Formats: sequence, structure tokens, C-alpha cells
Amino acid sequence: MTKQGKLYSKKEKTAAIMVGTALVTAPFLMDVSPVTYAAVSSSPMPEEMYSSDKIGNLIVPMDGTIPIRNLKAIYGKNINGFEVTSVNSYGSGDLFAYNEPGYSAEGLLKIHPYRPGTATFTVSWNNNTSQDTFDVTVVSDATTTEERNYDISDVAKKAINSTSPTQAKALLSGIGPKNSTGNVEGNNPPILNPQNFYNPFQNGSLELGSFFYLSTPQLSSFFSDVDGDNITAVVFDNIDNSEITPAARFVYKSDYNSWIVESLRVGESTFTAVALDSRGGVLASQPFTIEVVDNPKPTIKDTPLASHLATVGNELDLSSNSELDLNEIFYDAPSQNLQYSAEVSFTNGYESGTYITYPQPISFSTSTLSYENIRSLLSNLPEHYTAVNGEINITNLKAKDTFNQLSPSLPATITLNYSEYGDYNENIPQIMDLYASNNAGESSFTFEKQGWFDYDKSLLDIKYPQSEIIHAATPIWDNENDEIKIVAGNTANTKSKLKVYSVFNEPIDKTVWFQNDIEVKVIEPTRSGTTQSITLSSLFGDSEFDWEDFTEYFYDYVSMTTVTDVTYGFNDSEDYTLTLDNVSPNGTVLTITLPDFSEEMGSRIFKIPFIRP
Repeated sequence: MTKQGKLYSKKEKTAAIMVGTALVTAPFLMDVSPVTYAAVSSSPMPEEMYSSDKIGNLIVPMDGTIPIRNLKAIYGKNINGFEVTSVNSYGSGDLFAYNEPGYSAEGLLKIHPYRPGTATFTVSWNNNTSQDTFDVTVVSDATTTEERNYDISDVAKKAINSTSPTQAKALLSGIGPKNSTGNVEGNNPPILNPQNFYNPFQNGSLELGSFFYLSTPQLSSFFSDVDGDNITAVVFDNIDNSEITPAARFVYKSDYNSWIVESLRVGESTFTAVALDSRGGVLASQPFTIEVVDNPKPTIKDTPLASHLATVGNELDLSSNSELDLNEIFYDAPSQNLQYSAEVSFTNGYESGTYITYPQPISFSTSTLSYENIRSLLSNLPEHYTAVNGEINITNLKAKDTFNQLSPSLPATITLNYSEYGDYNENIPQIMDLYASNNAGESSFTFEKQGWFDYDKSLLDIKYPQSEIIHAATPIWDNENDEIKIVAGNTANTKSKLKVYSVFNEPIDKTVWFQNDIEVKVIEPTRSGTTQSITLSSLFGDSEFDWEDFTEYFYDYVSMTTVTDVTYGFNDSEDYTLTLDNVSPNGTVLTITLPDFSEEMGSRIFKIPFIRP
């Protein structure tokens, strides 16, 4: 019996031919050896749509990632104008996976899983005349891995939609041997250089209204390639809503071959740097954040000392034990760690009488300016410099904050002195002890304002550093009597470093100030059995003090609020001491007036209160 054949339509014949061809070529499609992908024609007929199938259906778990794909490496390096669109295959209005905005314009595909389900993606190019369509299925089970799905019916479906042999040829040449990421088999993708990859802003911050240039070679240097492939690097922002103005943004400037980083508003923006090698390898950095802050640049404080240093031609001379606290000169927003820079020159000392000028820029982070800490920064000073008198001159001092913003420069000269033979203000002690105040009264030291200076100088100011939280001693001015009283605190074993500023007065010259530091230590009386002792020589270590005269006329110099037995004189350690018995009334206050034996310093008055142990 003869079988009767069935007539086929032209479209059905085309589909049959395509299915048969696909089946014949299937063994070759399954081969995973390296191949050369044929690029789709860059000048297709505008009325035809050419399909490709190089990215197969993808399966990814909710907590998984889909590698970034280099679209130019997949479809052709000369292709531009990629566009990625998506629709959800299942569940109307539900979002299962999404493509990150901005990546396709750079020839990259970055898809994120969102919730279990399947979404269909289409990559288009050549003005939407060529495309590749694939499904992304997001599953909750992490055991399912991403595999290439060779579905002949999928090929047949695309073939049925073909309208010409040209489209059929393009489809076959556009089918990849495996699920292609664009990376050539055996190629190693770029790697991150931890030593080079850095946030180009200190602490990841940028001042509002400022900008920063990052050259393309500098950006590419964040990565390297073990195969020696050329690397191209780009930066993407991680903004979900394009309508939101970012705090910062990267904009490529072709004229400068650089990225300019702009600050637009106060806030934070997150970015990802992506590196592409010349053979399809892709690596994305971990996201990094840039914070835009409204932070003013450092300024010079409105204080007499800061104003003095801000005036051209002025000088400040520091004695060998003195320190200049730069926190009292410069101001910046709280919690900012300032860096400092200046120009330095020095002499080899007065012993040889020869000055060596050696201008040298220095930078330092300590906020304390002293002879010792600046000298430590100068490694090429002559060895004999420590053995003679000398000085270091600092000019053009300025501060820089963490945003590289500079303060105005201080034009005055700051002279840091070194001396092993004493200082120019020898009457000012470097160390002083005061006994602690207590419930019985205030412990203090009172002296005449001019007592520490010769006729050619006058006292400008005496104060404690602003950086001190607890003041061991507090200076109080008594302008009516031209005296200064230093009052001890209640806590023993504490210290304060009082700053004494003076100036020449004959002739009147306000351009040169002098600074001497006095370390004031608060101590307690020495108790032994039923007695309490104080050491007078520690209150004022004057080697020329006439203790014999003081002993002979003791009660002319010492008074007590209550009469009590007291012994005085040199002890075994050759310290001049004064001892009270504990049977003395509680709250006894000793007033000790040291006479001006030199007839230059004026009188010095100590008040010391006693309480019973």
C-alpha cells in the first residue's frame, strides 16, 4: 500500500531544514575546545533581526552571584551600543532578577538575583537589529549550579522566527560552544593589587564643592594581569534610583584621559571598579564608599599669640625646655588630625660663631613644636650640634587637614633654642614644686610681675595650655598690685606646664616675643609619725639663696595662722626643710615670704595650708 506524502508550507520547510541542520551540527556545538566566534555583520539589513545564542539560560541561587560578562568579547570587539532589557517570564509584576544600570553602556552585563523565579533578558546591539535572548532562573536551593542548556527546541523556535537564509546562517554562527562569559579558555582574569588599590581620598572623604582627578593609568594600576594582557578599568556607581542626586560621581574626561570625581551634596556614594583584560577576563573590586562632607579648611585662631605669628617680620623665641602647642595656633573641625609643614634652617651654634643656613622643607604630625622633636626630623645635622648652643628657625608654618586643605601660612620666624648653659631668661625657673591646696585653704605662690625679668623685658602673659584637662596650677593676675599668683590644685602628683610670654620693653619692640615653660608639680608634705615636713628648697631652687640669713631671721620670713612648734634647717640630704608636729591645730596655714636677696627679683610669697593626717 502506497503511503501518501504531506505537503509542507514554506515556513515549515525552513524550520525542518533548520532543525535538521542543528541536529547534524550538535556534536560540534558540544565540543568545548577553543573556537573563534564569528561576529554578526555590523551592517545588517534594517528590516531583518539577527538572533544569537551565546549566553544560554542561567540558573543562580538567591545567595549566589552571576559573573560579569564582557559583551564585546562575546559578540565582537568592534560592536558598540549594547542595550539590555528584561521581562519576567513568570509572575506578572514580580521582579526576579535585574541588570545593573550603566554596565551595558561599557559593554558589560551584570545581573543580580532578586527573588526566586525566572526573568527573560535580551542583549541587543547594532541599533537593536541583533540580539541574544536568554532566561535567568533564581532558585532558593543553592545546590543547583549554572549550566549551559542545549535545548534543540529553543534553536527550532528561533529558526521558525527566521525569515531568510541570512538569518539562519547568523543564528548558527552565533551559537556558542558553552555558556559563554566572553573569557577565552585558559585566560586568567585580572587580579586586584592590594598595595595599589586604594580609595583616592584619605579616610574615604571628599570636601563638598571640591573635585579630584584620577588618571586612567592610575585607575588601571589598581589591577594587574598574570598573562600580561592589557587592562582597561572603569568605575560604576551603585545607585538604585537614577533620579537621586548622588553625593559624589565619577565622570570620564577624554581630553585629560582621566576620571574626575565630583562632590555634589553631603552624603555617601558607593562605587565599584571593574577591570577588563584584552581576552575577555573581568574582575570587579569590592564596593568602596566616598563620603562628601562640608568641612571648612584649617584656620588661624584669633588669639594674641596666633596673631603675632601671622604678622610678617615677627619672631617667637622658645627657651630650650619650651614647647609650642600648635593646637593653640590652628583651628580645624573636631576630630580632624592635622598634619603640619614648614621650612627649617639652623646654625651650628654660637661656639664657633659660624652660621650654616640649610633651608629644608619638613612635614610632621605632632602638634607639639620643640627643639628636640624638630631636630629628630633632620637626619643630616652635624654630630657636634648637640654639644654646643644652637638654634633651629622655623618659617612658613601651615596646617593641612585630612582633605588636603591648607591653612594660611604663618610668616613669622619661630626660633627653637638649644642650650646646655642656661637660657636668656635665667630668673625664670624651669621646674617648680607647689604643695597641694586642701580643706584648710589655698596653696599658692605669689610674685611680682617684673620679678623674673631684667629691666629690658616685661611679662606679656602667663597661662596653662588649653590642651590640659586637669590644671595642676592656675595663674591669677593681680593688676592692682602688679603681682601674679599661681594657685595649686587639690590633687597631688599632677603637673602643669605654664607658658610665660615676655617682650623687650627698652626700646619698645613688640616684634620679638619670648616663651619660657615652667613645669609645676603639685606635691604633698612628707609625713613621718606625728610630723609633717615641707622642703623649702624645692619650692624655689635658687642656688644663691641666703639660707643662713633666712635661718637667723626665720620668724621675720615665716608666719602661721596659729602658734605651733616648728623646726627648720638642713636635713641629711642637705635640703632645707620645715617640720610641724601633728599636735598643731588643724588648718594651720604657713605663709613664707622669701626676701629679694638679689634686689632684682622682688619678694616671693608661699602660702601652705596644713591638715592633720
